[in-house]
Amino acid sequence: MKPSKKNRPAQSGPEFIADPRTRLAGLLLALVTVLVYLPVCFHAFIDFDDPSYVTDNATVQGGLTWHGFIWAFSGWHASNWHSLTWLSHQLDCQLFGLNAGAHHFINVLFHTMNVVLLFRLWQRLTNAFWPALCVAALFAWHPLHVESVAWIAERKDVLSTFFGLLALLAYVRFVKSRRPSGQDSSGRQKDFWLAVVFFALSLMAKPMLVTLPFLLLLLDQWPLNRPAGFTRRLLEKWPFFLLTAASCVVTFLAQRGQAVISLQEVPLGLRLENALVACAGYLGKTVWPTGLGAFYPLPDHYSAAQIGISIVVLVAISVLAWRMRKHSGYFLTGWLWFLGMLVPVIGLVQVGDQAMADRYTYLPAVGLFVVVVFGLAELQVRLNVSKTGLGVVAGLVLAGCVMVTEYQLTFWRDTEALFTHTIAVTGNNGPAHMMLGVAYERSGRLDEALKQYDVALRYAPASTVQIEGGGKRSLAVQVELLRGQAAEKAGNAADAIARYNEALRQDPNLIEAHNNLGNLLAAAGQPEAALAHYQAAVQLQPGQSHGHANLGTQLAELGRLPEAMAEYAEAARLEPGAAHPYYLMGRAYLRYGQSAEAVAKFQEALQREPDDYQTLTYLARVLATAEDPQVRNGTQAVALAEKANALTHGEQPFVLGTLAMAYAGAGRFADAQQTAKTALQHAAAAGQDLTALQEQLRLYEANQAWLETFSNTPAKTGR
Repeated sequence: MKPSKKNRPAQSGPEFIADPRTRLAGLLLALVTVLVYLPVCFHAFIDFDDPSYVTDNATVQGGLTWHGFIWAFSGWHASNWHSLTWLSHQLDCQLFGLNAGAHHFINVLFHTMNVVLLFRLWQRLTNAFWPALCVAALFAWHPLHVESVAWIAERKDVLSTFFGLLALLAYVRFVKSRRPSGQDSSGRQKDFWLAVVFFALSLMAKPMLVTLPFLLLLLDQWPLNRPAGFTRRLLEKWPFFLLTAASCVVTFLAQRGQAVISLQEVPLGLRLENALVACAGYLGKTVWPTGLGAFYPLPDHYSAAQIGISIVVLVAISVLAWRMRKHSGYFLTGWLWFLGMLVPVIGLVQVGDQAMADRYTYLPAVGLFVVVVFGLAELQVRLNVSKTGLGVVAGLVLAGCVMVTEYQLTFWRDTEALFTHTIAVTGNNGPAHMMLGVAYERSGRLDEALKQYDVALRYAPASTVQIEGGGKRSLAVQVELLRGQAAEKAGNAADAIARYNEALRQDPNLIEAHNNLGNLLAAAGQPEAALAHYQAAVQLQPGQSHGHANLGTQLAELGRLPEAMAEYAEAARLEPGAAHPYYLMGRAYLRYGQSAEAVAKFQEALQREPDDYQTLTYLARVLATAEDPQVRNGTQAVALAEKANALTHGEQPFVLGTLAMAYAGAGRFADAQQTAKTALQHAAAAGQDLTALQEQLRLYEANQAWLETFSNTPAKTGR
């Protein structure tokens, strides 16, 4: 039986690529999509997952390194295993540093490529140019997709979809490139295994597409109309099902115990209710995309009306799709595409405390676009509707999508704008108030931050929130921790200590509270108490570099140098590219008068971070003023101190004082005098003690250099 005209095989290979109309349409789709999303290039990082993925992730910021490569493929980070996503962020940092606009633009480029790939996919599947173009345009400009594109942490979404669409295209080529019996089929098999490889890469970016094998079975039915029996087609896809099973196991191992919410916290009944209401909600937001926010809190219960309406809507559409399957196969395929792709994120396995998320519709919504677009195309033929009129309606719908998308993009410009809007459209949203408080705190508006934390507790005291790194925590505990941080920033150490102790009373395993308490107690002259908290932090998270560094510093303060060096060495091992552990080793050696050892460690630190002004300053200070003549090197000290001074724009008294020491050590006493006077001016303006600088200046005026013993007390002698 010949395929119908609307379902006949599309051109493949070079013919498809060479079609001028297709190339022009793809180019226009790409151009408009880039223009629509161009405003994100002026947006900032968001203090919601972006810190875990980029801004607070030292390994990612180190760029593409062998250590970063191993790190990306080993262990669970942010409660996930998505190694390609980590490598993508590392490459961004390698190329752009922490330029948020550039990171955003890479998301836009991936989204744009996805748009073109989706257009190509549906044209190859159906040979229907205009419907395929409309499906791709809706995908490109629909407001529900703003979250996936405008959020740097959602790189995993656009990257996973990119490889998923390549897998689908390779599979379609495999199906359409049937050869007569007896002819070489090696090229066709290559297409099949290429699809498998792309599918694996998609899962390595994000495990969202674990349902792709079922999607292939749907496409076999419509629009590919494959003649083989279902069992044969099912067995054919064994590599895809094997990858799906492996990805599910890996994801479960990555998220268990940290991100996954237990049945005691969210009962199965509530999960099933939420699955129904969320599916209906996604359908509604696709049709009428208003009230879009970054976080939709999971309620304690749903009303019978919400559940009943959701069931009626979903069942009615499902029955209609089934009844129309023979003459309108697009309906069943599109509807099951939508429902099936939502299964991994519908909340049956609850991760976090959200009821739903716009980003979860990024690829599932394509199924609904297919139902609507191909349904209208069929009605146009049956009812003989004017193509021009239908085109005008389509144009107006797409223009409306662009306008709403542009409006929605304005809320993603920074954390404060995003969560102010989210609160406005979602109502009683404790986690959103907490995140708004974080934004206020980071901008120095501590009073406003504390008010938001209070509101968060009032709305959701018993809720569970996801924290940076992918774990979960009681909102009450997290708010107490944030209150402590706000008090610490305000200079109220006593209140901060009380807040951290309260947070630890509620959750003794709170690593941040242990570290912060250690810092405060050390500054308050309670070294043994500080040590206990640092030790607790390391025991709770032995794989965290800065915990070992903090413990090492406190051990050095207590005179336990060998133990301190062991902790610093462990910090360096855990973060091979980091300079800070070596800088701390140098400082510790200086404390105990071992200047030669200190010089070696400072040099190791500079190999890793050549422009760190603190390391440059301390190394210059040792080389200029060490009592041991074998350590002193005045010329090198001047070069290092001048570089540090340039990096700090000649405004740091400590750096200027070191530069004066270096000049004096090199015999340039006139330069030393002038620099010391400049240091005194800046120190006086900053309200610092001037005694040491004044004594140093007197030595320089007497043509004598300053020497230090590099123990706890500097020697006030000249040479």
